[in-house]
Amino acid sequence: MSNRPYESNPANPILTNCNQKGQLKQIQGTGHGDFVQAEDGSWWVVFLAYCNMGGSYHHMGRETCLAPVEWPKGGWPVINGGETIDTLMTARLLPQKPYVRKADELWKSNPAWIHIQNPDSTKYEWIERCDRHTGPMLRLYGSESSLTATTAQRSSGAGRRPNG
Repeated sequence: MSNRPYESNPANPILTNCNQKGQLKQIQGTGHGDFVQAEDGSWWVVFLAYCNMGGSYHHMGRETCLAPVEWPKGGWPVINGGETIDTLMTARLLPQKPYVRKADELWKSNPAWIHIQNPDSTKYEWIERCDRHTGPMLRLYGSESSLTATTAQRSSGAGRRPNG
């Protein structure tokens, strides 16, 4: 155990939009981050934040976000090039790794992965495939409903796909 005193980053806070540069950004409430290093050696921070919609409303609660980190040898970490977090950021792509999980397992484990509020069976269908893939495919249908729509607007059928 080290007896050295804690040393604070002179650039703190390094993850915040609660400042003049970030106060009008759509992403707010950034925090609770963990640094991770990707397979290619690049550094990232996984953190929580909420997204303002239509003013200062945030319907989804805090969401999981990812931002690039530069960590110079012997230096302090710098998140997103020292800029605030926004819905669009410039970062190099992570190596593409397929994530395979059968759609029926996803649905059975938790239908909340697919729906906001109550499941609407007109918004999805299972399709049997006759190719190299095994198991059914889940097809999702979008709607005109938005995150700012009321529950009544969502349940009225607005934006449902036509039958036939």
